[in-house]
This record gives sequence, C-alpha cells and structure tokens, in this order.
Amino acid sequence: MFRKAIPVWEKGKETEMNWFLRFTAQVPREGTIRIAAGSAYRVFVDGGFLCAGPARAAHGFSRVDEVPYRCEGQGMCAIAVEAGSYCCNSFEYLDEPGFLQCEVESGGEIAAATGCFGFTAERMTEKKQRVERYSFQRAFCEEYDLTAERGQAIEPAAQPQRNLLPRGVPLGTYPIVRAGEPIRRGGVRREAGRPSPDYRYLHPSGSFRCFPAEQLESRLLEDACALVYSAEAQPGGAFALYDMGRCVTGFIETAVTVKEETELLLLFDEILTDGDVDITRMDTTNAVRWRLPAGARTLLTFEPYTFRYLKAVCLGGACEVESVLVREAVCGAKLHKTAQSDPVLAKIYDAAVESFRQNAVDVFMDCPSRERAGWLCDSFFTARTEYALTGKSEIERCFLENYLLPERFPHIPEGMVPMCYPADHTDGVFIPNWAMWLVLELAEYLERSGDRELVGRFRPRVYGLIRYFDRFLNGDGLLEKLESWVFVEWSKANDLVQDVNYPSNMLYAKMLDCAGALYGDEALRERSRVMQETIRAQSFDGAFFRDHAVRRDGRLSVEPERTETCQYYAFFCGTARREDGRFAGLWRTLTEDFGPQRRQTGAHPDVFFSNAFIGNYLRLELLYRAGLFGSLRREIAGYFASMAERTGTLWEHDSPTASCCHGFASHVVCWLDGIASGA
Repeated sequence: MFRKAIPVWEKGKETEMNWFLRFTAQVPREGTIRIAAGSAYRVFVDGGFLCAGPARAAHGFSRVDEVPYRCEGQGMCAIAVEAGSYCCNSFEYLDEPGFLQCEVESGGEIAAATGCFGFTAERMTEKKQRVERYSFQRAFCEEYDLTAERGQAIEPAAQPQRNLLPRGVPLGTYPIVRAGEPIRRGGVRREAGRPSPDYRYLHPSGSFRCFPAEQLESRLLEDACALVYSAEAQPGGAFALYDMGRCVTGFIETAVTVKEETELLLLFDEILTDGDVDITRMDTTNAVRWRLPAGARTLLTFEPYTFRYLKAVCLGGACEVESVLVREAVCGAKLHKTAQSDPVLAKIYDAAVESFRQNAVDVFMDCPSRERAGWLCDSFFTARTEYALTGKSEIERCFLENYLLPERFPHIPEGMVPMCYPADHTDGVFIPNWAMWLVLELAEYLERSGDRELVGRFRPRVYGLIRYFDRFLNGDGLLEKLESWVFVEWSKANDLVQDVNYPSNMLYAKMLDCAGALYGDEALRERSRVMQETIRAQSFDGAFFRDHAVRRDGRLSVEPERTETCQYYAFFCGTARREDGRFAGLWRTLTEDFGPQRRQTGAHPDVFFSNAFIGNYLRLELLYRAGLFGSLRREIAGYFASMAERTGTLWEHDSPTASCCHGFASHVVCWLDGIASGA
C-alpha cells in the first residue's frame, strides 16, 4: 500500500510509554497523504488541522489511511504529522511498539516518504511524558509545558514491517462546534490537602502499566481536585464555564492570550454535578493542562474527549481565553435520517443519531469518553444502527475482521475471544456472555451483507468457542460455574450469575442455534432445542423465569430470585414465545405491567428492575417484534426523553451515573425507523 515509505521510530524508544514525535516535510500544494501509525497520529497542513487516526486493527496489523489534501496559495506546503506511542495496556489502543509509516504523493510522484527522503523528525519535548493515566481503559493524560524547549531533532530508525490493511471504513470528519459566551465566571484558589481519588489506574499493578508515583513529572488529578471556586475574583486565578449545548466528542481547541506565564487547565464532563464540572464522575481525570509563556496562541488536544460542559481555569498569571471550540471526531459515513412527526421522538431520534456519530469513527465503541473501546454485545446493537443509517455494514465488517485476524488471543483461555478488541486484557478478564453475542451478530451480519466469505472464515473461531463452553456443561446439559466476568446486565441480575445462570444459558442456546444455521449444522440446532426445554423445565415457575440455581451438597437448587431482565432474555432468545400458551400470562404481565412506569406503580415488587443495558433494550426489541408500536412509542419517550433533553445523546444506564453517550443506545434509530415505515 506504500510505494516507498517504510515504518520508522526513534531508536531505543520503540516501547517507551507515552512517547511523541513530530515529522515535517515540504510538499506540493495538492496530493494524498498515505499513513499508518501505532498508536495514534494527527496531521496538520500549513498549520491547519487536517485529520487524525488511524483506524484500529488487530495485533500485528495496521490499517492505512489515504487522505487527500489541498493548500491555498503558492509555493510548497508544510505537512506536519504528530505521532504518539502509548505502549501500555488499554482498551483503546494496543500495547505494541511505536512507529510511523507515511508518504505524500502528488501528481503521481512520491514527494516525501518516511525512512527514505523528505521528512525530518523531532521529539515533542513540550508534551510531558511521565504523567498519570487518564482512566483504567484509556492511556495517559495530556500535559504540556510550552515554556520549555519545543522540539529536539532525532534521526528515526527503520522498524519491522507491519501487516498492512486498507482502512475499510470511511474517513472520519471533523466539523467544528463553537462554545458561546461563558455561562458562569468566577475566581479560583488552591487549597492544599483537599482529597482526591486514589484510583487503581494511578499505580502500576501486576501487568497494568503506568508510571510509578515517584517518577511523575506532575500530579494532575490531585492538583485539579485542590482547586476551590467562588463567584468572586480571587488572587489565585479565574475560571469560565462553557456550555456546548449538547454532548460533543472531539479535539478541544482553545485560543488564548497570555500576558505573563500562567497555567491553564481545561476541566470537562458530560453533565453538571451539583452545578459544577466533576472531572472524576466516571472514574476518569477529565482534565488537560498547559504551562504557557506570554503571547497569543491556539491550543489543541491530541486526543478526543467527550463533554457538554467545559471549565477553563487560569492560574498564576494573566490569561484571556478568546474562544473555545471542538473539532468533532465523528463517523464519516453519509447518514440517511428519517423524519419524525412527534417532537419528543424527533429529539430522541436526533440524540440516537448523535450517539452513533460519536461512537462509530473506526470501530463500534461503547463510549467516546472513558473507554473508546470496541465492545461485543454493544456492537450487536450498533451494527444494526449502521445499516439503518447508511444501508451498509462497512464499520461492522472491520470490527468483526479485527476479531478474526489474530491466530489466538493471549491472556485468555484457548477458544475464548476478548470482551472488547482491539485491546490488551493482560489481567485475563473476559466476559463469556459477550462471546456468545459475537455469534448472534455474525448471523445478522450475514443477513445484512451477504458476506459469506467473512462468515466462512469465522467457522474455526465459532467452533472453538463451542469447544470452550462444552467444558462447563453439567449433567443436565446446561452451563454451570462459568469463569471470569459473567455479565448479564447492570442490575440485580448480575448478582445472580452462579452457579447455573439461566439468562446465560438462554443466550448460549440461541448462540448454538445461530451457529447451526450459519454452518448448516443441524446437530447444533438440536442441542439448542434440548437446552431451551431444559431451561424452561428448571427456571419457569408458572409465573416468571427464575434467574439462577445453586449447587449444594451435589444437588442443584433453583433459587427464588426473579429479575425483569431474565424474562426479556427468555423471549429474546426463544426460550419463551408469546404464542405458546404456557407463557401467555407472562407476556401479558410484561406488556401491561412492566415498563418505565413500573417504578411509580410499584407493580410486582418482588421482581427486580432492569437497567438500560441490556434489559430495557431487550424489552423494547420485543415490543417492536410484536408490532406493539403504540406501547413502543410511549416507552421510548419514557426511557429516553430526559436523556435527549439533558445531553442530546443517549446513556449507558437509566441514570447519569456513567457514560452519557453510548454506542448501543443509538439502536433507538432502528425502532423509530421501523415504526415510521410501518414495519
């Protein structure tokens, strides 16, 4: 895919954590930039931001972006590529050696190519290296010192060639969203001794990689938590609070004029907590810091962040924030939206589309904030949204291909697949249930795309999963004592996952049926039918399905706890069918007594409530399948109207306790599109 460029990096720094280099070249004013990198890059043309990337790929593989550019004016054009290598285990990027492979083609000729000619390289010495992790799932915080030397020339060394792949998904787009005037101003002072969280991601532990406290150049979290704000001016500094109008995701750009050396912090979150920004609400450090000399300049973050509210804090000097904007990092595919006549549903629809845009740049992400990770199960729902909005499954294909490319996945058992990927799960944690959702997604992907070639290549991986799960079958033919993180959903249902969890078994039976249909294996489909009947016999008490059974003294005892979510799994997975007389009463109960109003009515208090993911979504899917569109409209409004109103996006939970922009939540588009078309 490259005509001349070879991968390069600073010699001896290939596995250095949080290492950043800048590559520059003079090139013709119009052409194409071809680029691959590990972990991340961004490109500037004549000082203006052009793009960022790359699209993520599996271990040992890299996707190549081809980005057209055009400069105004005469003469040569200045290209700058800033490349960062995090080299730590995270859910966002792989822990692999740093490299950049880049060439610029113009008029059919290569004008510059790394490792050959045209590019010069330097360390980005203004970016602090030894800083804290941003979160457990993402890499490092951003801190800059522009009062120090900026740039140190290096001679990059050739690196091993990667397995190169086409990007495969549309290039991201970067529309600008500008903040208006501050909604609040005031003073700020430091107060020593104020407590700050001591997150586990601040300390190296086992295989978890970060800088030890004694090696840190600064402590951003502690310093940010030491700030006290007031409406009155303070000698220590000033702040201004901005409202973007909705949750946005992208690179934060700030224009500032500094009269004397100062420290600028940007603090942000998706909501206000007690009227203020809480940078730790999601167990993150939602903060960026610059040390600035006198002068006017424009600052831009290297990583994208998600927020509605941003607080700019100037400490220790005279600083004027001239403007705040976000260069969004969002899906580049053309989206075809359906008009909604109901104003409440229209607002929810727009919030669902917005949630998709922010979570589908290269892979299907769970959230664009705390994790930016490609999670299974979430992807099952987001993939449907991609097809509904674009008529294609391009992002889904690359997402699935990433799960297919590695020969095996280190740190987890043979046959299992990671719960999210590309990611490094060095602690050995995985979600067995999410592997089941992969097979369900493959079945729907085949229906959407007709791509039997990719599905055929998955056959060994699917049968490897089945062999893995067969180790846990008990004498009744049900899965018992599944290992690692057995996950049903964020509710009481997840406290009832051992020893025999019936929702997990319902899902596994559905997985076997899908695998049998995909590969023409009737034996698997028969196994599924037998499993479903066994689950019905054990779990259904005549009114509801019970969640789990516990083995005591060698005997399996079905426990009395019943969750709303277990009932939805039963109907979604085919364990129960509404046309089956045995479950007609349960179906009436679910459709008439359950839903968003049940917390007010108090109906069936002995059945534990569902949360958004995935119980409420399974419920809405069942209403959709049954053609109960009136109920579906009311419940979509009941579940999501307040989310759309508050953040303009849809949330991970049914309350703002975690991400307020979650990829799977965009699935609301599919239901509203279906209602509009009368499906």
